[in-house]
Amino acid sequence: MFRQHLVAYLDGLRRWDIDANVRWMNPERALMKGNFLAEGIYTYGTTMKLHADLDGDGNQEEIEFESRHGGFTLIVKRFDETIQLELPADFQTDYENRRGFDPKTHHVAIKDVTNDGLPEILVAAHDGGIVLKVAVYGFNSPTARAERTLDTKSFSLLRLLEGGQLQANVHEGGTIVLPYGTAGLAWICKWNGKDFDCCD
Repeated sequence: MFRQHLVAYLDGLRRWDIDANVRWMNPERALMKGNFLAEGIYTYGTTMKLHADLDGDGNQEEIEFESRHGGFTLIVKRFDETIQLELPADFQTDYENRRGFDPKTHHVAIKDVTNDGLPEILVAAHDGGIVLKVAVYGFNSPTARAERTLDTKSFSLLRLLEGGQLQANVHEGGTIVLPYGTAGLAWICKWNGKDFDCCD
């Protein structure tokens, strides 16, 4: 709690934002471990709302995640603008066929994983078995990071990462570790300034 408040203070967040940003969390069901500005486990039938200053202008955006008409939506609200970010197709629940990757749990978190001083949106999905996927959204080019315009052309999916266990570890400095197998193996994905380099 102290660390969360300290990070929030240094990032200029207000106390009510901190409370709102942790009220959606259920640690027992976490798919990602790390120090996040905001995070939550999605509960069906609700609209998860997190707050973060994604473009560094001193004003917080509202990040919404919810299920609509059998599919999930990820929306960023900035003043009177709404930006809908495209989720990977297999993050949607396959109600009809139950084939392929069928996510049972969704975990949304906000953290700067590209080391540019601006936070990214991470959405993790787990199928209840052995597949974990983490989608990372942020400014998609040096120009976009410099201009900081929040729209679907400049702020989009950076990379879809995949592991074979329940949790990913999101470390400081742009490293995401996704364990797989039973012998302590893991994919280690490091941000290189343009993309994530992944190796085991």
